[in-house]
Amino acid sequence: MDSKLSWKAHLEAKFQKAITTFYQLWRVTSVTWGMTAKVVHWLYTAVIRPMFCYVAVIWWSRITLTTVDKQREHLQRLACLYITGAMHTTPTAALEIIIGIVPLAVHVK
Repeated sequence: MDSKLSWKAHLEAKFQKAITTFYQLWRVTSVTWGMTAKVVHWLYTAVIRPMFCYVAVIWWSRITLTTVDKQREHLQRLACLYITGAMHTTPTAALEIIIGIVPLAVHVK
């Protein structure tokens, strides 16, 4: 927490930790081998999303800021792409509906 109570340092640290976990997950998965989509979905909902949303009860009002919004969208997009294996041009909202993941802003609120 910084002196202005903006939660910027906390959110940045949580975002970097979640992204690092995603890239480690990406290294052990593939289209033809590795973890199944079901396991990746479980890891996202049970490990990575709670890692990012830690103490969200306090900082949830910051979710609408542009920098936090971009981080949130990036994290959610990575989750959708890893779970489905879809092309990078597929809209995130469509992928969220297909796999049944609630948008991260709604989950935080």
